[in-house]
Amino acid sequence: NNALRPHILHVINGLSRGGTETALLRHIEDTLGIYRHTIISLTSLDQMRGEFEALAGVSVFLLRANRGVPDPRLLFRCTRLIRLLKPDLVHAWLPLSWLISTVACRFACGVHIPLVWSARSLIMGTKHRFSEVIALRLCRAMSGQCDALVANSHVALCQLNQYGFRP
Repeated sequence: NNALRPHILHVINGLSRGGTETALLRHIEDTLGIYRHTIISLTSLDQMRGEFEALAGVSVFLLRANRGVPDPRLLFRCTRLIRLLKPDLVHAWLPLSWLISTVACRFACGVHIPLVWSARSLIMGTKHRFSEVIALRLCRAMSGQCDALVANSHVALCQLNQYGFRP
C-alpha cells in the first residue's frame, strides 16, 4: 500500500542535468518500492523533470525562483508544501536547499521532521559567487540543525570537516 510507505520530500536547487540531480534520480529509482518520493525544485531549471515524473508516484513541484537571486518567498512556499505534504523525512541536496529546508521544517509544524543534508565536494577549492559564500557560511552555522549530513565522497567529508560543519 502506497500510503504505508515512508514519505521522503527531496528539496533541490533545480533539476538541470548534473551530478546532484543524477544522484537524486538514482536514489529514487533504487528506493521506489520502499519509499514514496516528492521533489521540490527551488528554481525553474527542469531539464530532468520528465525523468522524475516518469517514475511511478513521484511528484515534482517547481517553485520557479530566479537562480542566484535571493527570494524570501521560497521559504514560505517550501513551508506551505511541507505542511501540505506532511513528509516523514526531508532530504536537502545542496546548500541553498539546506538553508530553505532547515528553516521551512522549523516553521512547518510543531513536530520534528527529520532532516538530512547531502553534500558534494563543492565547498572549497572552487570560486563561489558572493551569495554562495554567504549561503555556505549560514549553512555552516546551521549545520547542527540537520539530523544527518551525508557526504558523497571522502573529499566532501574532509571539506565539510575543514570548513567547520558539525555532524
